[in-house]
Amino acid sequence: MKNKKHGRLTAWLIVMIMIFMSACSSEEKTSFETPTEEPSEVLEEIHQEKKPDKEIAILFTGNLLGNATEESDFKSIKDRRDELQKSGVSVDIVDCGNHVSTDKSGNIEDAFATLKSMAAVGYSYVNVSMHEFDYGIDGLRKMATVEKPEALSCNFRYSGFGEDVTQEVARYGITDFDGVKVGYVAVTDPEVINSHRDYLTEDGRTAYSFCGRATSYLAETVQKYVDICRSEEADYVFVLSGFVAGYGITMLELAQLTVGVDGYLYSLGNKGEENSVTDGQFNNVPLAGVGEGVDSFGEVRISKDGSISFSLK
Repeated sequence: MKNKKHGRLTAWLIVMIMIFMSACSSEEKTSFETPTEEPSEVLEEIHQEKKPDKEIAILFTGNLLGNATEESDFKSIKDRRDELQKSGVSVDIVDCGNHVSTDKSGNIEDAFATLKSMAAVGYSYVNVSMHEFDYGIDGLRKMATVEKPEALSCNFRYSGFGEDVTQEVARYGITDFDGVKVGYVAVTDPEVINSHRDYLTEDGRTAYSFCGRATSYLAETVQKYVDICRSEEADYVFVLSGFVAGYGITMLELAQLTVGVDGYLYSLGNKGEENSVTDGQFNNVPLAGVGEGVDSFGEVRISKDGSISFSLK
C-alpha cells in the first residue's frame, strides 16, 4: 500500500515539474518600434491597484558610463521632463546603473559631477551596478552618501569585520505621487564579484557578496524587497538592473521567478530592446532594456485608468 502511494506521489511530482518547466520556458517576444515624437504603447498591462489622479511618467536611463557630467549633458531628459510636466504629467527619473566610470579620467570628482547633475535634472534613484565599483569600495561609499539621487541595491551584502559600507546603500526606494506610490527595487549584477574582485576583499578573503550563488537565491532576495514595497503600500513596483546582456543571470530568468512586479527596467549596450516574460504566477510582465547614453532613454506611463505602457527613445 505504501509503495502505491509513493508511486502516485512520484507521478504527481513529475507532472507538476513538467508543468512548471513548460511555464518557465514560455517567453513571449514582441516586436519593437521606436516612437517618433510621442511614446507609443508598445506593451500594456492593466493594473488593479490605486489609480492616479493624473498620469505618471517614469523616465529611465542606463550605461551613461561617466559621459554625462554636466546638467547640459542631460538635455534630452530635461526636454522630455519639461514637456510632460507642462502637459500635467507627474515625472520621476531613475537610472538602471553604470552611470559613472573611471574610463573617462579616473577622477572621482567626475562621478560627483554626474550625481550632482542628475540631482539637478530630477533623478530620484540610481542603481549600483558594475561601474559604480570602479572607484573601489571607499569611492562607492562616498558616492552613496549623496542624498539625491539615492543609491539602491537590494543584493549588496557585507560579511567582513570592518566598516559595513553597504549600510549607505538603500535596498529599495518609494516615490509618492500625491498618494499613489511607486516602488523601485534595484539589483546589482552578481558578476561584479568577478569583474571587481580586488575591491571586494579584506585580509585576503572576499568580504562582499551579491546573492549570486544561484538565480533562485537572487530571486528570493529580490522578492523579499518587492514584498516590502507592497507592504509599505506601493501601488506599482519596478525592478531596476544593469545586468550584462547574455552573461551570467539574465533579467528574463529573474522575472520568471518573481511575482508582484509591474515591469523590469535594465540597461544595455548600443540600442535598447523590449520583451515580456511569464512570471512566477503566470502573469505576462514587460521588460524594457534601454540603450547606452543619455540620449537613449525609456519611458513608463501610468495612466489615470491604471494601465501601464512602455516605450524607448
